[in-house]
Amino acid sequence: MSGLSANRKFPNGRNGKKITTLPVTELANLTIRIEFSNGYRRNDYMAQKTILVVIDGCRPDGIDKADTPTIDFMKASGSWSFDAVTVTPSITLPAHFSIFTGKKPIGHNVLSNTGRPDISPDTCSIFEVARNSELCTAAFYSWEHLRNLAPPGVLERSAMINTINMMAEAQDRTIAETAVRTIRDIRPDFSFIYLEGTDIAGHEYGWMSEEYLLAVSRADRALEIIIEGLPQD
Repeated sequence: MSGLSANRKFPNGRNGKKITTLPVTELANLTIRIEFSNGYRRNDYMAQKTILVVIDGCRPDGIDKADTPTIDFMKASGSWSFDAVTVTPSITLPAHFSIFTGKKPIGHNVLSNTGRPDISPDTCSIFEVARNSELCTAAFYSWEHLRNLAPPGVLERSAMINTINMMAEAQDRTIAETAVRTIRDIRPDFSFIYLEGTDIAGHEYGWMSEEYLLAVSRADRALEIIIEGLPQD
C-alpha cells in the first residue's frame, strides 16, 4: 500500500486532529477541509484552524479506482459526499469563486477562466472575511488565475508555483511541501491548497486513463504530506 502505512494509528484523526471532508463542490473536483479541533489536546496550536484542499479534476470514480489510502482514511474518519452538483458554467475559476464567496457565477460575475475577471463589486471572499476578523490567511497554487480569489494585501503569505513543465511526480508534491513549510512557519488560521496534477493528466491523457489514475494516487500522496507535515504541538 502506498501513502499512509497500513499499520499507522491516528486516534480521532491524525495525531488528535479531527479531519472533516466536505462535499464535492465541483463534480470534477474533490474538495477537502482539514479542520483542527481542540477537543483532543487543549494546547494544540493548530486548534480551530482550517485547511481547504482542492484536487482539481478529481472524479469520484477515479478515487474508487485509484490507490488512495489517505482519502480513504479521511472518508472513514470524517464526513463526505460524492453527490454535490457544480455551478454553471462548470469551469475552474467560476467554480472556485463560488466556493470562496458562496455566490453563484451570476452573482460574483466570474463567468470564464479569464486572467482578469470583472468581479462584482459587492463580492467578498472568505479570505477577506478572515482578514477583516484579524485572522491569518495563506494560499498555495499552481494556476496563476487563482490569484484573483484574494485582493492585494489580504493574504499573509501566498505561493504560485508553475508546475506544468515539472515531472508529473513532482507537481502536487511540490505544492504540498511548500504549503507545509509555510504553515509550520506562520500557522495561518485559513489555508488554501490547490493541487492541479489530476486535471493536467485528465486533459492530456483522458479521464480515467492509467495516467490519470496515477495522478489521483499522487494527489493522495500529497494529502499525506500535508497531514503528516503539520505542527504537532
